[in-house]
Amino acid sequence: MNLVKQVRLTLFNLRNVTKFWWQASTVYQIHSPFIFGLVSKIFKTPDDTRYRTLLQEERAVLNKNRELVNSTNLGAGSRTAADKTYSQIAGTSVSPVYKCSILQNISQQLAPARVLELGTSLGFSSAALSIGRPQTSVITIEGNEEIAQTARAMHQRLGLTQIEVIVGKFEEIVPVVAETNGPFDLIYIDGDHRKVSTLHWISLLSGQLSENGAIIVDDIYWSAEMMEAWAEAKSSAQFKIKIDLFLMGILIRNNNLSKEIDLKIIPGWMKPTQAGIFSKNL
Repeated sequence: MNLVKQVRLTLFNLRNVTKFWWQASTVYQIHSPFIFGLVSKIFKTPDDTRYRTLLQEERAVLNKNRELVNSTNLGAGSRTAADKTYSQIAGTSVSPVYKCSILQNISQQLAPARVLELGTSLGFSSAALSIGRPQTSVITIEGNEEIAQTARAMHQRLGLTQIEVIVGKFEEIVPVVAETNGPFDLIYIDGDHRKVSTLHWISLLSGQLSENGAIIVDDIYWSAEMMEAWAEAKSSAQFKIKIDLFLMGILIRNNNLSKEIDLKIIPGWMKPTQAGIFSKNL
């Protein structure tokens, strides 16, 4: 990436972070018991921290791996060239520890029986979803066989036996997997950062979502078109709850609610004036 593009990207990110911070609320402003129960746990250290050290050790090994990965690239998950080493993938396409913690907490709170993930990468996000609720069945789809094998090996080392990694082109394999294994209680879309593709998968997979199921859309501020995709996705009347965490967006059906809830949520420590005695309920 040349200097001009890097500067533009930095300014783009800075503008979005600032705007999000200004508009976001903290958990202390949430009145709905269901949303409060979910969001109040999202940013906290997970109840089960046994795997945190193990995931950090796995990442450390990958960070030192300079082996070049076969460049089969079936999604738009990076702003850089397709040819990468494992260390580069670990640095750009693997969910960091705090993001894994969020996914683990979401899985624990929503307690899904069946999860579908689009975009396995090296297996960290699927591991987090499984760790959050060990009895959950997780199916994750990856476009690169070599990367999928690396993810499977890590899952095996961690003893995460409820995860199945399937390899194939999204347009070919996702409809088959969804039809055969659905409905799902939680769907995590993280394999293609293009607006048209993201909206396509949301539309297709919402038909395989359980009655009160949720869809997580990753990296909703990754680019201008991903921001547009999120805005369009959350305008759908089929989702009663829309939660913007900046790192990702959550769409929840929850047909028990009489009105829609659309929130931007930020950790309380980032907005101390909206914590405790300074807060007011929404």
